[in-house]
Amino acid sequence: MTYTFAIITLVTALLALVPTLITNESNAYIGTLVLCVIFGSCYATLQDTLYSVAGPNAGLTNKLMLGIGLSGFIVNVLRMIFLASITNLDLEAQVFFYGSGVFLLVCTFLSYTFVKSYT
Repeated sequence: MTYTFAIITLVTALLALVPTLITNESNAYIGTLVLCVIFGSCYATLQDTLYSVAGPNAGLTNKLMLGIGLSGFIVNVLRMIFLASITNLDLEAQVFFYGSGVFLLVCTFLSYTFVKSYT
């Protein structure tokens, strides 16, 4: 679970960097698609792992569902704030993706802490 968070963090940062650093548009597009496939696979694995860990315990399941709801709400609110406050779309996208990367780093740390406390 912790490794999956770490991979998703890395892929999130790369999703912001690949279109910026690769000048050939078709190569940047292919790179972005490959990263999206990796991200989707890791996210599916993460969801499966989270539900299998939280499933047997009602308290953990409730916390998981609350966390999923809050994260979706917070991400959308941040997106609206960035859209309203930053007029440069490239800068706005980079700030959003890097902020998401920092959030995922925090999730990686919390995941590690959670796994250590339950083993």
